[in-house]
Amino acid sequence: MVRITEKNGEEISFDFKAFKHKVKKFFSSGEKSADSHRLDANDVSLDFNTVKKFIMTYGILFLILIPLLLSIVVRMQTVSMPVVDDWAKNAVFNYQKNQIAASIQKQYPNLPEQNRQVLIDEQFNKLYAANKDAMDAAVKQTAEQFKAFFRKDNGDMYMPDLDPYHYLRYARNYITKGMLGDVKIDGVEYVDRMLAPSLRPVDVNLHPYATIFIYKIMHLFNSNVDIMIAMFFLPVIFSALAVIPAFFLGRRIAGNAAGFFVAMLVAVHPSALGRTAAGFADTDVWNLFFPVLILWAFVELLYASDLKKKAIYAALTGFLMGFYSFAWSGWWYILVFFLATLAIYILYELIAHAGKRKEGMHAWIGHGTIRDYLFATAVLLVSSFIFFILFGYFIEGWSLGAGIQSFLGIFFWAPISIIYLKQVAVTQVWPNVYTTVAELNPASLGQIIDNIGMGSLWLELIGFMGTIMVLFTPKENKWISWGYFAGSLLWFAVVLKNIPGSTINLGIVQISPTVIFLLLLSVPLLAGLVLSLIRKQEIEPQAAILLTIWFLATIFATTRGVRFLLLFAPGFSVAFGIALGIAFVMLSSWVAEHLNIKLFITQMLAFALLCLVLIAPISQAFAMTKQGLPSINDTWWDSLTEIKDKTGNDTIITSWWDFGHWFKYVADRRVTFDGASQNTPQAHWVGKILLTDNEDEAMGILRMLDCSGNSAFDYILENVTFNDSLAGVTMLYSIFPYEYEKAEGILKDSGVDATPRKRILELTHCKPPEGVFITSGDMVGKSGVWAHFGSWDFKRATMYQKTRNMDAQQAQSYLTSTFNLTEQEANGLYYEMETSDPNQWISPWPNYIGIVGCGAKDNTTLVCPISVQGRTIPLQIDMETMDFFIEGNNQARLRISAAAYVNGKEYIVKKYDNVTMQLGVALMQSSDGYKALFMEPSLTGSMFTRLFYFDGVGLTHFGKLSDKTGLTGEHVIVWNVLWDGKKAESS
Repeated sequence: MVRITEKNGEEISFDFKAFKHKVKKFFSSGEKSADSHRLDANDVSLDFNTVKKFIMTYGILFLILIPLLLSIVVRMQTVSMPVVDDWAKNAVFNYQKNQIAASIQKQYPNLPEQNRQVLIDEQFNKLYAANKDAMDAAVKQTAEQFKAFFRKDNGDMYMPDLDPYHYLRYARNYITKGMLGDVKIDGVEYVDRMLAPSLRPVDVNLHPYATIFIYKIMHLFNSNVDIMIAMFFLPVIFSALAVIPAFFLGRRIAGNAAGFFVAMLVAVHPSALGRTAAGFADTDVWNLFFPVLILWAFVELLYASDLKKKAIYAALTGFLMGFYSFAWSGWWYILVFFLATLAIYILYELIAHAGKRKEGMHAWIGHGTIRDYLFATAVLLVSSFIFFILFGYFIEGWSLGAGIQSFLGIFFWAPISIIYLKQVAVTQVWPNVYTTVAELNPASLGQIIDNIGMGSLWLELIGFMGTIMVLFTPKENKWISWGYFAGSLLWFAVVLKNIPGSTINLGIVQISPTVIFLLLLSVPLLAGLVLSLIRKQEIEPQAAILLTIWFLATIFATTRGVRFLLLFAPGFSVAFGIALGIAFVMLSSWVAEHLNIKLFITQMLAFALLCLVLIAPISQAFAMTKQGLPSINDTWWDSLTEIKDKTGNDTIITSWWDFGHWFKYVADRRVTFDGASQNTPQAHWVGKILLTDNEDEAMGILRMLDCSGNSAFDYILENVTFNDSLAGVTMLYSIFPYEYEKAEGILKDSGVDATPRKRILELTHCKPPEGVFITSGDMVGKSGVWAHFGSWDFKRATMYQKTRNMDAQQAQSYLTSTFNLTEQEANGLYYEMETSDPNQWISPWPNYIGIVGCGAKDNTTLVCPISVQGRTIPLQIDMETMDFFIEGNNQARLRISAAAYVNGKEYIVKKYDNVTMQLGVALMQSSDGYKALFMEPSLTGSMFTRLFYFDGVGLTHFGKLSDKTGLTGEHVIVWNVLWDGKKAESS
């Protein structure tokens, strides 16, 4: 038997032994004869007391089970891949419709399109009616063929995301090696697969341990279970568990109905659901599970009736904070929310009881409520500190000093780091990769509100009203409460529909639209607090303060990075549930009082009515998970498996960082960089390899990366150029294209002494391990990113970094003296820096534009028309002279920047003078004729263009290992790196 105590102290019992009997009794109408075949109306009696007793006894159980099961069901939908069923249906049906359309076209060639489509639909419907079973079977078979593309050979669906494979590899290591890392040195575990060839300490995290725990439980029932399956279901399990504290959290603030509605929205809110469905097993689930659990403990602290209970819940909150720090580095956000809540509430109480100042400072500050909350704040802060240190010590081996420094950092540099997360050339001249990470992209205020409110203004209003509805009870001070609610509703509606779009200039101070918006959203809370102080009305504003702070802080954080939107889901769900819970009490009470209906009946009706509000969120939830598919598939899995089977264990895989975690897990090989090490100089070096048109330079960079990563630059910076990054990068570029002897001569001529010369060359010109290079179709769309970093201008980055805090005169002096510029040139550059986006000013974003078919203009000329910025450009190619041009007035030949074509086994790049249009093009020949690849000029002769589009023609250091194209068009080419070149290999 389980007992749960309500606020009023009454205990509700769950007697599971009697549960089955009660259900049977409830639904039965009494004894019936064995030959009874029909139900007589007189046989059924509806006993409301029985119904009421049943609900009172078991209602809470159902109020928890319903959202818990909903959370599981909606997240498990991805397993069956319903979107693929739609693909299959469309494929089969469209094939039949195309056959019908072809037949109709022959019979009625002049039939208008609208009439033709009607005829097609009619004939298809008849065909389907006559062959329904066969066509449905074809759809099912086609769907299974499609789904197999997203499953392993054993039938398990691939995990859909990227980052989970990083933690999955840790978990696999633990199962096979007894440790998360790959090697252990002096008792410290290291990973040798990321940021090769260096070793990196294991970034200890709750995620792999939770996976291992689930795996061991599953292993008890199935010894052949794959550890990937354990991680696959991890988000489903912990999302469902989050529903339980969510219910008791809402129940504590506003009753059982509020608990149910809070739990329901926690189960289906799209901000959380999109990152916690089955298989989407990144660490995001902890930002749902822990915030809800910690919120519950903190709310219990706020509403605890005596000091002892407050202290216990404060300590529990601190413990959970420490545990949360083991799961996510941003755990401290919530601690700051809580401390701010306590501080504002204590300030409110001080103002409310200001009259006690006459009795002395001790009587004022020592007032019971203030004293209790001051003590609870101290316990929360101290317990959070202690458990943060303990988790760090036992799990990550921190020293006490390191733990203290890290804890204090959350109040100083951690909040500031959010602001500078995507700054360019502030602390270093290397590019900031975080500027291109999708989950760190800023979101607009409109996008944020639309997402948290699930696209409905009414749902948004319910959530925002929930932040302030706990302030007043309409039953008391009816008109003031209703007036306050109505005014707040109107205020929120106006603010949400008229989000500020411009900055307010107050002379010295400029207030951004975000700050204006947040200030406006805080007005209802401030008005409520002031109103209670004026009327000297005792209220409990703790939850209202907490939720308002949660809303304002997470909205601000999300304007800095969309990933913080997930943190909004728990707070919004609580506010939403509270609003509906209070509405339930108000509505049922009002109807019972004014219509003289039993309260129990009005409660049932009000509850059913308010449940209709959940239809939209639940529908959106199922629609969202229906679209879930793995981003990895057979094409990638088979390509990486081939690397594992055909290369040595020390092989290093180089490609763009996005899929690095896949490389580590599936191929089980070292990678140049990955999603856990993307913001490193490797981003520039790999981008340059892909962008450069000089194969020798590309191989020089790749050799350095496989020999030592970025250690050569670090050594030069410390021992040769003495913190001059520009000089260090310039020195490396001077030796990349050359072999050892010539590179040594260049360093010697540059004044580098013998000892550092030798060390630099050890780091750049060693005999590298086996290497693999991957080019894939996804990198075409990402070209603007890797080419941006690859074309990074360190000279401009240095200029910006050094002058960003200088006035015009200081900047001019620095630029003229350091870079040998004239005053006019220096002033021009300073003006550009002041008025331009630094990321754009330092480096462009070269992109591929697209591929178009080419047709013959005459016997010697091809025409390849492409639409650029709304106008069609008829590029012409003289096939005899291989001259690329756009025909202008009077048959003048207007020039593009660069053109490329294949001549035998040679890749020819032509660069033109007197350029009319900044455009690059490469002519491609295939079995169905000629096509033209249009792109930014700098990509025309790039290594990526030649490797991916032209099969590596003319390159001597790349030999194809595999070339696969998948069901949905993925194209993955794996290249062996031939360090000595093809000629040396064949000799």
